[in-house]
Amino acid sequence: MFHPGINLILVLGLIVILIRCGIQLGWTMGLAGIVLGLLFKVSAAGFWDTLTAAVLSRTFLQLGIALNMIMFLENILRKKGYLSRITRSLRHLIPNSKINIMLLPAFLGLLPSPGGAMFSAPLVTEAGHDLEMSAETKSMVNYWFRHIWEYSIPLYPGIILGSQILKVPIGRITLIMAAFSLLSVIIGYFLIIRPIKPLESVTPMQPAGYDSRRSAWWELLHGIWPVMVIVVCVLFFQWDVGLTVIAVIGLLLIINRYQRPELKTLWQESFKISLIILIVGILFFKEMLITTGLVTWLPEFLKSFGIPEFLVVCSVTFIVGFSVGISQGYVAATFPLLIGIIGSGNAVQPGMLILAYVSGFAGVMLTPLHLCLLLTVEHFKANIFRFYQQLMLPQSLMWVAAFIAAFLWK
Repeated sequence: MFHPGINLILVLGLIVILIRCGIQLGWTMGLAGIVLGLLFKVSAAGFWDTLTAAVLSRTFLQLGIALNMIMFLENILRKKGYLSRITRSLRHLIPNSKINIMLLPAFLGLLPSPGGAMFSAPLVTEAGHDLEMSAETKSMVNYWFRHIWEYSIPLYPGIILGSQILKVPIGRITLIMAAFSLLSVIIGYFLIIRPIKPLESVTPMQPAGYDSRRSAWWELLHGIWPVMVIVVCVLFFQWDVGLTVIAVIGLLLIINRYQRPELKTLWQESFKISLIILIVGILFFKEMLITTGLVTWLPEFLKSFGIPEFLVVCSVTFIVGFSVGISQGYVAATFPLLIGIIGSGNAVQPGMLILAYVSGFAGVMLTPLHLCLLLTVEHFKANIFRFYQQLMLPQSLMWVAAFIAAFLWK
């Protein structure tokens, strides 16, 4: 057996390599857990106990329900035109092009959808037809504002996984992280939107026709109510996110009068066995970290060398986030390992939680492995180097704010 630190580096490296090779995250985390157990010479009985602890846990049931139901919800809202209602009504209610190019990708980003930037990119072009924007600026608008919710909205897998791993109510994590969604809007407005200038001699585009502003507001509410009900119930009433989503889906099925053939198609399109594998793999890896003692070993090891905890938190999460390109990837790989530093349950340190999440997400936003980044740059035919020049400052400011929070909010 190697030194525990070497074992840890080897396993984290394996996770990065497997994901870079296209192996699904669930299989990756499961294999990483097996290798970790082998490196620490865990017995066959130990492997079995670790696996059963993962599969029989309440966390497995809660994650399985929540993540699969969110896939169902996204499918219904997209196919039944709820998201298109939002965009049409916003173009009518808010004639200001600068505000619209912020709001359209933001509203479409309320639901996690892989590669969803492709849905909002054409709307940015349409809403900003009378604005002077380079391809790189259009890419920044679409990319930045689509991801403002990922810091805090309880529909995103990274937030849900973080809640379950750290044993912190998802409503509390949302409240802790909400300021960073707001901060990303403020930074995005002043650094991305405000410098944009209007084009001269361009006729304003007429918005989609409505009989009145009242009808446009009704259309907006009709489109957004399912998501807002979930957010309000989880945030203010501390309802379980999975059960809340199920209740909203039930209402949508009734309102839209789904028939049996449609329900069968919905199930086939929405249920993903890969999500179950993902949950098993993540929880198995987490339990193996406990079985091998790494969760308690790392904080003590760092203290013995005098390495600042904040430096470990920000560097580990950023490196893994940059390497894998998805939020649930760095949360699954690093949060179980960092529990000894971040804390869990009522003992969680809000500042360290913020630093861990924002650092990892900075890696996700900056990596060229991020699917939304690649699709956005490709859609607008932007120069990726000039795009990165615009992205670095706002993302760096978000990171600086996280460091400040880590020092001030213990």
